[in-house]
Amino acid sequence: MNSFLLYLAALPVVVGCAASKPRPDPIALPNEPSDLTAPPAPAHAQEYCLDAQLVDEVPGLQQEPLRYAPESSAKNGKVVLFTRATPSAKTAAVTTGLCAVAAKARECRNAAALKGPNSGGFLELVLVIDDKGKLVSAKRTAGDIADTTLAECVETAVRGAAFDPAAHGETPIFVVARAVGEGRTVMMVEQGTDIQGGLPPEVIKRILRANFPRLRACYEALLKTNPFAEVDATIRFIIEESGKVTKPEVAVADPAFRTCLTTTVASLEFPEPEKGKVLVTYPLRFVTDY
Repeated sequence: MNSFLLYLAALPVVVGCAASKPRPDPIALPNEPSDLTAPPAPAHAQEYCLDAQLVDEVPGLQQEPLRYAPESSAKNGKVVLFTRATPSAKTAAVTTGLCAVAAKARECRNAAALKGPNSGGFLELVLVIDDKGKLVSAKRTAGDIADTTLAECVETAVRGAAFDPAAHGETPIFVVARAVGEGRTVMMVEQGTDIQGGLPPEVIKRILRANFPRLRACYEALLKTNPFAEVDATIRFIIEESGKVTKPEVAVADPAFRTCLTTTVASLEFPEPEKGKVLVTYPLRFVTDY
């Protein structure tokens, strides 16, 4: 779902020099190296902060014009920070400092998302950081976020950042929120299956996966009361000699979600095991990109 992105843009630097007398063009000598050489490679790679983790790239990030429309995947996060300036020790230090408060900015965005669509936009802030890494000021210079509570919440999150002394100086940053109401992707991710007994794992998984729509319905009911819930569920049950399920147990915190999953698993039917009963432990992660 929608996401914040914060990025840094460098201030232009113009170097001037006094006028001098024109001089004749130099005559190139054989094997003489050209005066036009490629600039040296930057010492630091471009860095992005995706949900409080530094990464190499962010799918769906567009700088011109400013927007963040993640691909339809739960791998995409809610808050992104990056430097648009030439990568350097300073830009890396600023990005790292902002990344530490990305989770708080994401909370701002989540709260705004509950209000409905069209709560996204961008803010431009200019940060001034002293030689000890302390944020001296964060002044808003532009922005189009209509939700004042969201804008103020993000500013407060940024003002709570601490930086390495290498971030010393003045740096413009942008905070961009993906507009809410763009739809969501719900995913169920298998975390490994432990099977003890006489049924092939692929048979058990095939039947469980065929019932993903029913398990998903349980999760979507949970999302109505908690739109940002991400749950690691551990499902355990016994397959009797008849193929019926007994003693289903689901380890999750929400009672209604647990009951829904347990009822669904209890209704499943499997082929008769080759010998005896089968004990199944099935960890399943429920996530959404909202």
